[in-house]
Amino acid sequence: EPYREPIYAIAERLRDTASYRECYVDLAMQIERELELPVHFARITVLGQRDTFAFEERQHLVAFTEAIEKDQREAAHEIILVRTKSVWRHEPERAQIWKVAERCMAFLNVADRIGQQWTTEARSVGEMVAAYAREGGWSELDRHQRLMEQSIAECTACEQLENVITRCRARYREVIDVIQKRFLKAVEETAWPPEGVLRHSQVFDRFIAPALAARERVAYVLADSLRFEMGQDLAGALSSLGETDVQLVAASLPTVTSVGMAALMPGADGALTLREVGEELIPHLGGQRVNIVADRTKILTERLGDRIVDIEI
Repeated sequence: EPYREPIYAIAERLRDTASYRECYVDLAMQIERELELPVHFARITVLGQRDTFAFEERQHLVAFTEAIEKDQREAAHEIILVRTKSVWRHEPERAQIWKVAERCMAFLNVADRIGQQWTTEARSVGEMVAAYAREGGWSELDRHQRLMEQSIAECTACEQLENVITRCRARYREVIDVIQKRFLKAVEETAWPPEGVLRHSQVFDRFIAPALAARERVAYVLADSLRFEMGQDLAGALSSLGETDVQLVAASLPTVTSVGMAALMPGADGALTLREVGEELIPHLGGQRVNIVADRTKILTERLGDRIVDIEI
């Protein structure tokens, strides 16, 4: 007993100091092999808070999976919280796995919150759009799903979390489907876009044209599939460089690349139409075809002359 605290202190310093950590990991792995600890502790679930050995960290991951499957969220959250301090989180592969676990946990929490709230929050198209776009709104569901899928794609060995991932994906579809059904029904009843919301086709004339007229420097980035919650994250990433602002915009229908990009051209509001060309519907501004990059560059050049430079990144 007199040696317990000094031993813990020494081990803690080894774990927490970058120059000593590799030595600690090597010693722990050596002892784990020599004493065959995974075999002896195969059925032991109470392993304490410290992940002295690698097998403990792996067993905690199993415990996390079981807690999620049994809907024991508090237990799962506690496992995640304690594991952030584990020395084995510094191993790249294990760090990836726990990052997936953390993002799955965060997603499920958001899905539960929105799944419980949304039915009483909004009925009309305008109310649903506002509920989606407000701070902490329904867009958080899409954001956490995207971050979760990103971490899964980056993880080289997620087999241990396969059941958790499947559960999360099913939960996403479950919540999104019921919201989307109400949303589409509301659009059918009252049309699109909702009153008072900026239209996609108004963006250039509302924001870019005045800045150009004032001879201000403007970077106008047309990014395909940059949905609202991604725009919020982009603004957050840029906030260290200066003031940022995010505004919701009602997309032009149908929401396909050619139409969305055409709507971002100067003078698009009231002039954007779809025409049948063979078997395709092609967007036009007035009588001018605007379907591909070359079409958009031509329109911008005609309107703005040598202020437009077309470069390949």
